[in-house]
Amino acid sequence: MINGHTKILKLIAEQDGYKYLGLTINNGLSRFSIHFKKLVNNSHRLSMEILHIARRSFHKTLIANTMWETMAIPALTYGMEVLACH
Repeated sequence: MINGHTKILKLIAEQDGYKYLGLTINNGLSRFSIHFKKLVNNSHRLSMEILHIARRSFHKTLIANTMWETMAIPALTYGMEVLACH
C-alpha cells in the first residue's frame, strides 16, 4: 500500500511479435516473415481491386497504371528501408 492506494501488479505475457509503425516484427530467425505474408496478401487484394476498376473504365491502361502508381507501390514499399537493413 502506497499513500493509501493499493497497487496490483500484473504479469506481462510474452508475445511472439509486435507491430511498430505498421511493420509486424516477430521473434525468431525471420523477424519479418509475418509482415511478408501480409504484403503478399495485400498485393493480391490491391491487384484485384485495380483490375476490377480498370476493366470498367474507358482508358484501361491509363487507369490501371495510375492506380498502381498511387495505391499499390506506396502500400507495398512502406517500410522497405527497415527491411533492407535487416
